[in-house]
Amino acid sequence: PGVSRIVLGRMTSRSAVYTALGLGIALPFGAWAQNTAGGMLMELRLAERFIASDTSSPDVTADGVKTQLVTDLDFSVSSETRTEAVTLDFGTGYRFFDGPTTDGYEGQFIAPDLRLSYKQTAISASFAVTATATQVDLADISPLALSAADDGLVQDFARLEDGGTRTQLAFSSTLSLRDDAPFGLIFGVAADQISYQDLPTDSTLAEITTGRFSTTARFDISEVLQARVGLTYTLTETDGTDRTDRYGLTAGATLARPNGAITLSGSVENGDGDGGTQSTLQLGRSYVLPQTTADLTLGVTQASNDTLFVIGAASLEHDFGTDSRLGKLTATAKRSVARDSTTDAQVVTSLSLANSYTVSPQATLRLSADLAQSEDIDSG
Repeated sequence: PGVSRIVLGRMTSRSAVYTALGLGIALPFGAWAQNTAGGMLMELRLAERFIASDTSSPDVTADGVKTQLVTDLDFSVSSETRTEAVTLDFGTGYRFFDGPTTDGYEGQFIAPDLRLSYKQTAISASFAVTATATQVDLADISPLALSAADDGLVQDFARLEDGGTRTQLAFSSTLSLRDDAPFGLIFGVAADQISYQDLPTDSTLAEITTGRFSTTARFDISEVLQARVGLTYTLTETDGTDRTDRYGLTAGATLARPNGAITLSGSVENGDGDGGTQSTLQLGRSYVLPQTTADLTLGVTQASNDTLFVIGAASLEHDFGTDSRLGKLTATAKRSVARDSTTDAQVVTSLSLANSYTVSPQATLRLSADLAQSEDIDSG
């Protein structure tokens, strides 16, 4: 949460389609001394995944089906009181994979990540801070991963198939004041550093450092209506020399209803140099029913090239209940204009369908199918 938008390379003319079928089973192990009044919790989670994926693009030479058998291991330790909570998470995985560029199945460790978070809550204020360190193979980044990310992550997919790794160090902090009053303020600070290792000699991917500052004013107009207005500033440096500044204005309102909420939000962000201005306006509606949760958002984005794009998101989650063999069904659809450090570079559209079934109190089985496409807004 709170990670600022990052660019990981200049965009070239391409369109990429990524499809995947995944089957996974997860086993959570043992808790230690946790109760409703707080305490200590330790958890170990083991998951097995089988993934078959296909990537196609005019600029990618490694087209074809890639199969993976992945073992994920996650360890979490958390301590919680009535006013404070601290959590340490560590995860990694090991996979056997076969693809267009491999000679038979190969094995390797993947995606180590470390996360430390702290939160303190009082009657009228709250403070939260998070620090993360992650590493990922560039060949594993796809339009599908981009569509699922919340940080506006942009990649030049044509360059990623050549190999290498990406390391990201991120820090974010928020301070909320006057939480018990009709008017409150929220301050946010975030910083990210992206670096690369083992890149090909002709790669143009560069180290990126980003800082983001935000101030938001909250207005509780009534018991069911809340409005927010915010200012943002983002500073991005490429290889420590090429600097870009962006300024943004955000506004929104939320109307609570008995079965969900109605939201209206808008934003305008201007960047120096060739950044131009990107503007977005969205209207959303959520529904919360005993066994079903649904969210629908529809809006428009005016990109920096003055082109209008229809954007939106829809999600549905339905739990058939513990007595049903159908488990829990999840469906999502999303279309957004992703922005890098200077410009809004591509439109990403994705569809996802998944079903999870509780095998036992310790194990869950999940089957999912996903499709995503990225499209350069200038070249198509």
